[in-house]
Amino acid sequence: MAFCRRVICALNAVYRNVTNARRISSSALYCCQNCSKNNNPEMWEKLTLSIVEQLRRDGYSVLLKAPFACSDLFSLLHEAGLSDEEIEQAMVSNPDLLNSNFSHFSNFLFLLRQCDLSTKEALDVMNKFTRHDSINLEQAKKMLHRLTVCGIASKSLRKMLLQYPSLLSLSEVQVHNLFESLTNFFTVRQIIFMAVEHPDILHHSFDDLESKYEFLYHAIHLENTNIYQSRWFAHSLAHLQCRFECAIRCGVYTVVDKKRPLKKSNLKLKDIVDTDDDRFATSVCKITPMEYSIFQKMFQRQTSFENIFGEN
Repeated sequence: MAFCRRVICALNAVYRNVTNARRISSSALYCCQNCSKNNNPEMWEKLTLSIVEQLRRDGYSVLLKAPFACSDLFSLLHEAGLSDEEIEQAMVSNPDLLNSNFSHFSNFLFLLRQCDLSTKEALDVMNKFTRHDSINLEQAKKMLHRLTVCGIASKSLRKMLLQYPSLLSLSEVQVHNLFESLTNFFTVRQIIFMAVEHPDILHHSFDDLESKYEFLYHAIHLENTNIYQSRWFAHSLAHLQCRFECAIRCGVYTVVDKKRPLKKSNLKLKDIVDTDDDRFATSVCKITPMEYSIFQKMFQRQTSFENIFGEN
């Protein structure tokens, strides 16, 4: 039954992706056609001069490949909904765009628009890369398609890319393998939640995640419903161990014996591991930051000693 639900979910995601692809392809065709119709060299030359002048005032030296090198670029952005002022602002914030490869730029823009990003948002994402033409668009397209097949909707892709544009550097294989591996521990819905709310989990290797999960699940006896809602993956194993050891010694956390249900409620995982040191010390453990700092050093020494002793 669970397998059937996953298949149905995947088919629905594929259908949404195909529909979106057709919609974006139509938009791209319309935009490209209008770019050629409304390409006003004089208007774009005036805008180019304004941008260059602004950059020179800011101390930048700009060398364009040709007098009208930016005409197609400006026309594309204008047809995509940006005003002259917004185009100028985008170019001034990232002068490298003025010498962009138009084909790569337009394909990159439409790929991001397919993920429900506005033109302005797409430019913001592109500007996160020192060289946006370094992104392998075919690889990025396959990776994004894999995410939709895994059940992530376009509006969620938008949220993920705005948070972590670096996701575009991942490969389809990386995403597929991580999703498949995580199904050993979590439900599909839980994995989707983690990917959407905390996209940086996709940058982690499964080996790294596995060691942390095994500590939380087997040593601390936490259930998945508690684990997946936190940023457990973003912390080192040593951090997780230190935080729980301190919470246990301070009497604010009790490791649950699955055979004997705990009568009182325990702290949530995110309260223990996702807070900064000062807040963890004062609000969670009810100790001073200085006391927690001393505990950290003692715990680190103890762990180092145990590692050395274990090797011998």
